[in-house]
Amino acid sequence: MNDRGAYPKFRIQHQWPRRALDQGISGWVTIGFTITRAGSVREAYVIESSHKMFERNGLEAVSAYKYEPTIVQGRPIESSGQTVRVVWEITGS
Repeated sequence: MNDRGAYPKFRIQHQWPRRALDQGISGWVTIGFTITRAGSVREAYVIESSHKMFERNGLEAVSAYKYEPTIVQGRPIESSGQTVRVVWEITGS
């Protein structure tokens, strides 16, 4: 098996924060995390966000993601320092 980096296998649809939806506010949150050897997300934390109201929902979504782990010399390894930006965008009709 060749070496390769981790890649997403499953990403849950993130939920809108009720207050943001009610007020018509778009936003984003950048989450940092570690991908375990089994492909789970561990130690998710907020790096930056457009507004605090998006942080909890972003953390919940990313914590449920599943990955194919990084493979080095044919074995899965843990990979820290991963990041993803979760975006909530209201689009006009």
